[in-house]
Amino acid sequence: MSNDDKTPFWADEHGQKLTCTEKLRTLRENESELHQVMQDAYEDALLFGVDPLIIKARFEALVKKMESPFCKKGADSATTEDPS
Repeated sequence: MSNDDKTPFWADEHGQKLTCTEKLRTLRENESELHQVMQDAYEDALLFGVDPLIIKARFEALVKKMESPFCKKGADSATTEDPS
């Protein structure tokens, strides 16, 4: 998976870019695994004749439902885009 200019960088709750190599490696691996699972599910739905826009809307709805076990409800924040 490529990292384009619009992909947010990994940041902490204060907006500071993460620099720990192990944390970044784990996050990249998690992202890659998630991408593969989503790609497989997307392709299955396409094979079953589901409208691609509906598949993506359902994936987006799943992301919006995610809650942090570490933050107060509604306190989840978006990551910051990489300024470089």
